[in-house]
Amino acid sequence: QEYLGAQTLPLKPCLAHPLPSTMEEGGADASNAEVPPKEVASEPAADPGQGKTDGKAKSKNKACFNCGGDHMARECPEERRTKATVQGDGVASGERLKELVVPLFGADRNLGSFPTKLHSDLRHLVEMCRRGKLPRLDASRVDTLQAALAASPSSPCTSLAELRGLVECWRSENRSAFDAESYYDGARTAGYTEKLGGGGSQENLARRALQLCSLDTSAPSVARGGGREGLLAVDLGCGSGLSTFVASRLPGYNLGVIGVDLSSEMLRSDAWQELTAAESPLAAERVRCDLAQPLPFRPGTFDVAYSVAAVHYLAQDSLRHTAAQRLDTLLGSLRSCLQGAARPVTFQAFFTREPKALKLFTEASERTGWALCDLVLDRAHGGSGADRDFLYLVAQPPPRAGPSRPPRCALHRGTGATCAVAVEAWAESRGVPPPRLDASHREWLCREHERFAKRLVRLQERCGAAGADGAPLQLDHAAPPDQTEAALARRLAALLKVDVAADAARATERQAQIIAALHGSGESWALPP
Repeated sequence: QEYLGAQTLPLKPCLAHPLPSTMEEGGADASNAEVPPKEVASEPAADPGQGKTDGKAKSKNKACFNCGGDHMARECPEERRTKATVQGDGVASGERLKELVVPLFGADRNLGSFPTKLHSDLRHLVEMCRRGKLPRLDASRVDTLQAALAASPSSPCTSLAELRGLVECWRSENRSAFDAESYYDGARTAGYTEKLGGGGSQENLARRALQLCSLDTSAPSVARGGGREGLLAVDLGCGSGLSTFVASRLPGYNLGVIGVDLSSEMLRSDAWQELTAAESPLAAERVRCDLAQPLPFRPGTFDVAYSVAAVHYLAQDSLRHTAAQRLDTLLGSLRSCLQGAARPVTFQAFFTREPKALKLFTEASERTGWALCDLVLDRAHGGSGADRDFLYLVAQPPPRAGPSRPPRCALHRGTGATCAVAVEAWAESRGVPPPRLDASHREWLCREHERFAKRLVRLQERCGAAGADGAPLQLDHAAPPDQTEAALARRLAALLKVDVAADAARATERQAQIIAALHGSGESWALPP
């Protein structure tokens, strides 16, 4: 080291001292000359003896970037370990490995050491597992990831199936330990309201849920004695009041809404101020309550009950209760709080993304005496965006005889769900208050049924055609129709051949026949003769 006045500058030996004599004898190369030290600003002076070990200078920049230890990176035992050889399809031998850490469910998850070129695909794979979807990767890339998982000694899973199971395990652990009271502080509450409010997704989802509850969100509703109909509703998991505000401002009702949520910060949010100033019954009334505990209301209190993006959390075990116990408590206490002539209950939540949520809700509804618990897929934005899950529940047996539940819709065959049009027809036939869909959304749903019918017919025609070798054509983007779908396509093809361009009445009749065919009869879409 060289000491410059009151400052000290650590220098490498090759710069602070002449080169060894063996190199000076090599010729008159200018690089053999002694290099004077540069005067560079550095830290204040320290003890001259500091920083020396066994007479050799110790550089302050010698910390290892791999593990932070007091050695050079090339001498790091961790670096030598990560240069292990991985064998498998698409993974070259001797590639440098690096640990992959992914933030997931509120924690950093270490997936093990993999070649850096695979990190992007592995992150995508984990995200698709989180969403419950298939990866958007071709078969060769998926095989490469499978081989890398199997060959990595530090990975907690050795296959894609084990990775999916691990993601679900992490999800369950996070849900069981989740506490809304401690999670939602002032900053998170404000961010939640800002992101989802202002006519955003939360309010659109609440409007669709209220329509499934047989509430008209546009036109006035007149009671028998004249004037607007008076109703009392409960918003389960109301949060900062975004969904409560939608219900309390419905133009056709004197609708009093009581919000229920566990988070104190959510219930104290500034967003409630606008609702407090509104001229509506029970404006901004809210109760702090855990939905996994019995609801604090008298029997026969409410005419309407709904929830937006809240109840699916109950389909997970908590630290004290199983998911079945929590759902029994919610559905049992809610059913007792409803009036005998209450409208259907609608829960908007993420049922198709949670592997066991729908089954747990269905079993709990049967144990607690509900007449119907069915999954409805719909869209909140009138045709744009993704399908959303709505759980449709009826508390009392319908007054008229008929099918036990709405027919399945062919549009949602993969999930076993039905659509709002099928629910509407079923409710009218059984004497249950039907969904009150706005006209534009109902027209979109009918057009969507027609579009699906045309796509299915085209798919059947293309898969039925023969290629140059005489074998049936195989499409890359879709699987060929199975036997049930092929029979449905033939029936739809006959309906679509009818020319209705000049006759509006016949066009309406044909549309109704197409929708009836897509809804079919029974669970397997068996076609009428």
